[in-house]
Amino acid sequence: MKFSFTALAAVAFVCVSSSAALAAAPVVATLKSPVEGTLKPIAGNSIFTCKADACTAGNPAAEAYTANACRQLVHAVGRVTAFSRGDRQFDEAKLAKCNISAKN
Repeated sequence: MKFSFTALAAVAFVCVSSSAALAAAPVVATLKSPVEGTLKPIAGNSIFTCKADACTAGNPAAEAYTANACRQLVHAVGRVTAFSRGDRQFDEAKLAKCNISAKN
């Protein structure tokens, strides 16, 4: 019985550690045109901090790296030239769809 509890605890620890590691990767958008000052738009249920030509969600929700979140961000701050999370990045087709929502 003790072995089963220890094994279960180890599995739980690995699962929590793995999900924490995935959640730690920020979502980063590179802006076509820099913003003035600091903006804090909400997109994909996450708060992005935008300074100069970059917006970053440091502790993003799962929805932060989606096409919908990208469109929400673009609507708030303008066109993006890149949208990424960790080693994943939107391709040109996804960026084009995302930028349709841009005000400028």
